[in-house]
Order: sequence, then C-alpha cells, then structure tokens
Amino acid sequence: ILRWYMASRPIWGVDFFLTVNLASVLSENFTLLPYKFWNYGWFGGWPQFTYPFLTIYMTAIFARFWDLVISAQMVAMTFSAIFILGCYFLFWRISKNIIVAAVLAVFAALSGGVYQTVTWAGSLPSFSAQAAFPWCLGFYIWFKDSSNLRHLLASALIAGISIFIHPLVFMTYIVPAVIILIFTNFEKGLAIFSKIKQLTIFVLIVLVIGLPQFYTSLDFALQSVVKP
Repeated sequence: ILRWYMASRPIWGVDFFLTVNLASVLSENFTLLPYKFWNYGWFGGWPQFTYPFLTIYMTAIFARFWDLVISAQMVAMTFSAIFILGCYFLFWRISKNIIVAAVLAVFAALSGGVYQTVTWAGSLPSFSAQAAFPWCLGFYIWFKDSSNLRHLLASALIAGISIFIHPLVFMTYIVPAVIILIFTNFEKGLAIFSKIKQLTIFVLIVLVIGLPQFYTSLDFALQSVVKP
C-alpha cells in the first residue's frame, strides 16, 4: 500500500491539494491553536480558522524535512498504519485470538476502507480521522470486559482527539457505534442508569477535549446554512 500510494502520479483528490496548500501557508505563517490567518490560495483567499488541525500541522512539520507533497502522502500513510494497527487491536479485544485478529486486520488493510477513502476526493482529514475509530471501540470493549474506568477514559480521549483531525468521523461513526455498544450490552441486565452514566462520562470527556474545534466547525456549518 505504501509503495503504491507514494508512487501514484497524478495524486487524486481536491482535499489532498487543499491539505498541501494549507500546510504551505501554515509553515510560512506558523501559529499555535487555534490558528487564524488569511489563506491566500485558490481564487481570492479566505479567512482560515475552522479547518481540521492535526493533519495540517503534521504535514507542515514533515515538510521541514521532505517535499510538501511527499509530506502529505506520508501523513496519510502514517494514519493508515495507525488505522490498521487499531483494527488488529479491536479484533484482538473481540476475538482474544492473535491469529484471527491479524487475518482480519490484513483484510481491513486491503479493503476499500483504506485505498478508496485515501484516493476518493483525496479527503485526507476525514481519512486520517478514521484511524481513531477502531482504537476508540477497542478500548471501550476492553472497558466492558474489565470495568476499569481507565479504559473508558482512553476511549473518550481518543474520540476527543479525533475531532481535531476531522469532526465528521466522530459524529457519523464513533458516537453511533459507542451508543450501540453501550445500550446493547445486557451482561448485567438492563442497567439503564449505569449505561447513561457511561455515556455521560464519555461525552463529557470528549466535549472537554474537542469542544474548541467542534464549536468552530459547528458555527461554520450553521453560518453556511443560515443566512442573516
């Protein structure tokens, strides 16, 4: 996968070049979170302060050592590796069998979940954010098996960090999956109050971590829909 992707020419995707553009601007006008500057790219430029942070920062940092385009590709492959390892971790927590987990992780690596999403529209931020998905579920399943609060906190921490990569994956995949896992667990009966407590802890931690980015993204989306 690495050899195929790094050698691809031309590279597909609008968001790939948007990532390169923003990383170039950020490297020339480096600022800490939340960054606000005038993006002079594309047609007339625009004020930039709502785009996902971590992929842009990583690309800008990598670009200090390598070509900017290569740096963006390396970021995509880094998150690919994190995703595949996360799949192995998730399948291992479910199956308790390293061979089954390894085989399923290889299937996931060769699936459209990797090669289609990394090239379809080149949406690198949302592609990168999906790496958090299996880790988040894996730690929650570990919490379900162990009742160790630290595993629930780790799941929520990863979910919160994913918002800073791209909030879409958190809203469309992580939240529904965690809710399903919580409320379809009947090992201790209905235990409604316990399940509500778990979900509340999870959501509060995620909001504490990801609220700055989630708030700006939601505000930007509402401004795009609701015109004064």
